[in-house]
Amino acid sequence: HHSTLKRLNVKAFQGQRETQRKSAGFLPPALPTCACSAASKEFLHALDARKEAFIAAIPSTMSFWSAEIKTHAPTAETGRPRQFQIVRDLRKKPMQAQIWVKRLLAKPALWKTIVLPHQRRKTIEVVAVRVREVDNAYHRRPGVERWLLIERFGDGFKYYLSNLPAETLLREIAVAAHSRWKIEQRYQQLKEELGLDHFEGRTWQGFHHHVTLCFMAYDFLLLLKQKWSKKKTLFQPSQLSVAGSIN
Repeated sequence: HHSTLKRLNVKAFQGQRETQRKSAGFLPPALPTCACSAASKEFLHALDARKEAFIAAIPSTMSFWSAEIKTHAPTAETGRPRQFQIVRDLRKKPMQAQIWVKRLLAKPALWKTIVLPHQRRKTIEVVAVRVREVDNAYHRRPGVERWLLIERFGDGFKYYLSNLPAETLLREIAVAAHSRWKIEQRYQQLKEELGLDHFEGRTWQGFHHHVTLCFMAYDFLLLLKQKWSKKKTLFQPSQLSVAGSIN
């Protein structure tokens, strides 16, 4: 339990540092989060409130309305008029992410092959559509609009949810989704090269001091690497069109 808590605290600390680096222009324009965080809509809404862009891995069973679903404000016979829009056609239902895949596979032109930078030129096949959240408390009231990104690998699929702007390029969404790889890689480097996992104390203050010193050393090495490196920046101008949509 103690080791698990330390691991979660360190990764949370890394996430905060990634946010700071993002604001300085060193990262793609979205904070990557894990599936356990994305399962909590309160967590995602808190990021919205902070105007923090995110891209989160999600389970295949998460449901969404189409962004083009028609809504209306029904007229109340008595009392105040309805404040919120609800789905006009009550026969329509939201679809799970795994059902969205079946519809999108029927439109192969929407799928694009993206080359990921800094990962040995790895390529992925993805598609992205605009969707609206399902509010479990108010089932017929579509929620905020998001990007649903689906990645195909072999016979399987990965799913991501993002609040990036509607005009974001598909390549930028896909690269942002895979930026979590950098966190895992750095976590491994911190343990193997800088002794992050050598702490044997029992107090939060001691642990925090140890983590802080490890990150200071790591940031110093990153600055040296950036000074000497001649690699291109993460994002390059792309001629890809904006990610597709589906009716």
